[in-house]
Amino acid sequence: MTKAIELLNIISEDEKEILYNLVAFPDFFSVDWFSGNTNILPSKLFSVVMFLDKKLLISSMENSPGFYEWTSKFPRDEFIQTIPSHEMSSYYRKAVEILRNNLPKNEETMVRMAHQCLLAGIEPCDLDTIFRAALIEEKNHKIFNAIRLYNAIIEYVETITADELTKPSQELLHIFIKAIERRALLSVFDPDIKKLNRLLVSALDTALYLEDRRSQASLQLLIGQNYWMFFQYEQAIHHFDQGWEIIKSIDDTTLYKGDCSSRVSRSGLKAEHWKLFRLMKNR
Repeated sequence: MTKAIELLNIISEDEKEILYNLVAFPDFFSVDWFSGNTNILPSKLFSVVMFLDKKLLISSMENSPGFYEWTSKFPRDEFIQTIPSHEMSSYYRKAVEILRNNLPKNEETMVRMAHQCLLAGIEPCDLDTIFRAALIEEKNHKIFNAIRLYNAIIEYVETITADELTKPSQELLHIFIKAIERRALLSVFDPDIKKLNRLLVSALDTALYLEDRRSQASLQLLIGQNYWMFFQYEQAIHHFDQGWEIIKSIDDTTLYKGDCSSRVSRSGLKAEHWKLFRLMKNR
């Protein structure tokens, strides 16, 4: 008999329900988060917390009254496996809302909530949080965490757009484009030219649908960058040319100074190399 089953066998059904709610928080929880929850009686909550504390499965957090964190003795993963996945998703979703309403609005909270959204199963309202968290992880040099979050956004949007009956919002599609752009810029850490090209073309199609010229320019340059990194120079030049033609057609000088103008330099292609290659190609 596993430790998780042993625990479940010695607590009541009401206490099990409370434990299911608590276990949805991967790191820590506060008893105050459940005040006002009519489905959880304070006396029952207190009973479960005291039981866990007595068994050394949780410990109170220093300088944080009412907060508890799981100890290494608590078989959390094993415990979660005893709960049907669709039920566990609902507990994770409740946890997302509790975190959103109770934790301070800072970068740490944003990242914590994003990963909780992934556990709960992404919903459209989560995408902005996940994208912001990915930017934070990227800024903090946690590149593979950022890639995981960008990939989650991309996979979710691809899934819902595959359903012809679902019409995603423009906001959702813009986040989809931005996630692919950021993911492509991290391709050096996880190179896959075929996958990245497919994603970039999908994002470009979306930008065309939205008539978003800035994104079209950016994506053309990113596609060119992707080809250049893998020594496919003719295809790279073709997309660089298309990107710059779009940029020149837009009355916005920031495009020359911002992200779009840096796509080429990030790929290692200097302006003089580009000109020389085009001259040789046209001879």
